[in-house]
Amino acid sequence: MSMALSAASPIRKPWLAGLITSVLFLIVCLSWGTTWLGIKIAVESVPPLTAAGLRFLIAFPLFLSFAKLRREPLLFPRQSRWFFVFVTLSYFSLPYYLLNYGELHVSSGLTALLFSCMPVFILIFAALFLREKIYPSQVLGIAIGFASLFMIIRSQGLHLDHAELFGVVAILAAAVMHALCYVITKKHGAAISVITYNTLPIGLAGLMLFVAGLSVEAPVFGAITARSWGALLYLGLVASVGGFIV
Repeated sequence: MSMALSAASPIRKPWLAGLITSVLFLIVCLSWGTTWLGIKIAVESVPPLTAAGLRFLIAFPLFLSFAKLRREPLLFPRQSRWFFVFVTLSYFSLPYYLLNYGELHVSSGLTALLFSCMPVFILIFAALFLREKIYPSQVLGIAIGFASLFMIIRSQGLHLDHAELFGVVAILAAAVMHALCYVITKKHGAAISVITYNTLPIGLAGLMLFVAGLSVEAPVFGAITARSWGALLYLGLVASVGGFIV
């Protein structure tokens, strides 16, 4: 009986691994695909700095629980403390403020399209920092990506409204920061646990963004609608976990 199970396990494991990978990929697609709508609803009644901070403060206890259950360290390795600061600022703090600000001025659909240019920036940064070779097919992909981006922006008539233009620039800047962070992570963060990578940076970024929001935006919490609270809870408890850990 045990011999039969041992013989069968090599066959089942690749199939099971492929199924699990597919399910996890689907979860990421659903969580990140709905993030843009969640942000749009959140900033209806919550200023962008405050909204970004609340999202991460809501998510932080969940990440902390994961770290405790899995007995993962909270601190980055001593030699990677600079990388901790980089991730906190360049992956969580600044980009998510820029995304929230951008969605004040452009639609969630346009935000998703603009942010989908991030792989183009990843390819460029990978060539610069990782010395990865760029193939002609990838150059063609970059050209198509930027041509598509140009057509998207032109179709939105951004010349009519400076606020829309600033929103597009903010979203593209966030995409560039995320692309750079992914490439630097591949070079310097491969040995860091996913939970360690996310937990303290999310908590610190949330605190900094929230305090900055209180100081700069002076939000009126009584004016926050149930829709926005629901969106913040979704972003913190579902989208953040689905996007950052899964």
